[in-house]
Amino acid sequence: MITLQGKTYAKNAAEMRRALSSPAGTCAGYYRTAKNGVLFMDLQKAPFAFAAMDVTNGGCFFVNASKLENGRTWYQFGTNEITEKQLGIEALSYSEQHNAARDVIRQAGAPLYSRFYAPDVSPLDAARIANHIFPRPI
Repeated sequence: MITLQGKTYAKNAAEMRRALSSPAGTCAGYYRTAKNGVLFMDLQKAPFAFAAMDVTNGGCFFVNASKLENGRTWYQFGTNEITEKQLGIEALSYSEQHNAARDVIRQAGAPLYSRFYAPDVSPLDAARIANHIFPRPI
């Protein structure tokens, strides 16, 4: 389970049942961890938002997400009012949204690293990641 602005999201059906049987008794939807963030889905498992980690500069932010006809997920460059209300972040400033996205990524256990910002990775692993993302010329 992850929590964003008081809304909980379940990883699978078992977590959803646990959330619904808890004293609070609510769950806003599902989430799925990706290599560079967390995908948020509604109760019908349709994607609507993504908490992204920018690996080049360490920024964390939310963007819209939707499912295309061919089954692939499409990500936009930002959020709209509907997505912000669905996530509960409409009243947050830009820096508060950054912190909320970073916290959600940490809660979900997604890798939180970048070329310049690697609090969850050892210096040696950060160097390996940086060399993989930005290989040195031969």
